[in-house]
Amino acid sequence: MSNHRKPLIFGSFNAERYWQNHLYGTLPSFRDEQADLIVAAMDEIQFVFSKREECLVVTRFAMNGAHLRYLAELGFRFTNMGMTEVGSTSQVTEIEQSVTTALYQQVKYDNAFLTLNKEDVKLDPYAIVTDHSSLTGILEPDGYFPDVDTVKHVNSKVFSTMISNQLEKGAGGIVVTSAESLQRQAEIMLNDSPVMIKDPFGVSGNGNILIKKTSTLRPVVRHLMSQEQSGKIINLILEPFLDKQIDFSCQGMIDQTGTFEILSFHIIYNDKFRFSGIEHADEAFVKRIESLGYAAYITSACRIIFESGYTGPVCIDSMILSNGELIPVVEINARKSMGLINHSLFTFLTDINKDFKCKMMTLNFTVEYRLSFDQVLQELKNDGLLFVTGMLNGILPLSANTVDINSMLMAHGPFKGKFYYHIIYSSPADRDHLQEKAERLFEKLGVKII
Repeated sequence: MSNHRKPLIFGSFNAERYWQNHLYGTLPSFRDEQADLIVAAMDEIQFVFSKREECLVVTRFAMNGAHLRYLAELGFRFTNMGMTEVGSTSQVTEIEQSVTTALYQQVKYDNAFLTLNKEDVKLDPYAIVTDHSSLTGILEPDGYFPDVDTVKHVNSKVFSTMISNQLEKGAGGIVVTSAESLQRQAEIMLNDSPVMIKDPFGVSGNGNILIKKTSTLRPVVRHLMSQEQSGKIINLILEPFLDKQIDFSCQGMIDQTGTFEILSFHIIYNDKFRFSGIEHADEAFVKRIESLGYAAYITSACRIIFESGYTGPVCIDSMILSNGELIPVVEINARKSMGLINHSLFTFLTDINKDFKCKMMTLNFTVEYRLSFDQVLQELKNDGLLFVTGMLNGILPLSANTVDINSMLMAHGPFKGKFYYHIIYSSPADRDHLQEKAERLFEKLGVKII
């Protein structure tokens, strides 16, 4: 047996989709096929976890060749194993299964994966969406993984609401188990503030509805009553919509003894309810939350998570209100996270230059023609914006397939795309200038930023 097992990095970024219980009712929503494809292609961003270590990064779609060459020039050492080549419209339907399930089938049957020696790799998932026992005998899981039912339990917003209230520093959330109780409790809350209705496994931009008046509450209640009549179980969270000043998060690891190690703190940027960026918190902010007793709250929360049977990466979303009040636990993500991605890249970059700072950003757009990532990469080079070794400032593309997956797979436009990138900077002025230049570059390419 090899003394050193290569990490096999894989996973679905929409884990919540696979945690949902189909016996439960859901909030009104509409299916966006193009948005689903972008999320399915996001797993390529996991290359950041490879750093300078030889490893395997498994992705649903094979990574872009120009992007791979660029990352290799920066010093990332990994082999990409794409489960499918991009180009067939039949792939649109393949995103219904998780990457873990697809990996099981691929490792079992695909010639490229059959060359893997199961004793030479160790599994490193983004999130637990199915029991990894399915891979035993094909790939040997190295270390302990919590069972999927435990993972679902600790990731549910019902669980985080319970912890928040137990700490007596919550957002005032309550769990409702019928359409009638939702209507009654929401109407009471509306006397003081707007109300957020949350699905237990909703994600950024999805599974949340903001209610400002009873007239917008009524159709939601009718929708839920209809689901109840068809046999669905109602299990939702109501929260007063708070006047927040700052969204932030804490990333860490819970080991098998229950010890929680804090890795990083991040400021989160949202566009309405949609994630738009994340950045390491500065020393002044960390001191501020320490003075509010944040560490004690987070330690208590992680002890409850551990006692529930979970170990592994954790990201806890928190907020500070406009009146200065701390809400230590808003949501719990018992998995890897955008904050951990940013932290991993930050660690990689500061090995090169300890003065580097970085901010992870997203740029959402629509485009009428079939824009390719290769065009974007070339324009970044032409404009002197592409970060390369030796530069102090620049833009580092995190994703390629998310830019043009719909251009390649959809029959007709307009095509949606999303560009995940890091701004590498030395000063806030440089950061803001680079962000503005990135937006101008996309506008020059004829896209509409949304």
